[in-house]
Amino acid sequence: MTRLPRDVDGRELARRLKGFGYAEVGWKGSHMKYATQQRGSHTVVIPDHHPLKLGMLQAILADVAQHCGLSVQELLQQLELA
Repeated sequence: MTRLPRDVDGRELARRLKGFGYAEVGWKGSHMKYATQQRGSHTVVIPDHHPLKLGMLQAILADVAQHCGLSVQELLQQLELA
């Protein structure tokens, strides 16, 4: 089981996802929308909350990891969150 960091905020996660080709495509309220065209089109919505709730963080990481063909643990390492 992967241990998730407990102090990640939405803006920090969004900043780190830029390294995977994600770019901001919009905002709605306190939610940021990021998309990438690498490995096909993929969009993820990240709440601008500090810190992100663990369930939300897990869902976002699992979604991005699946799109990138990585495990959540591998993604955490590449994002330097592990």
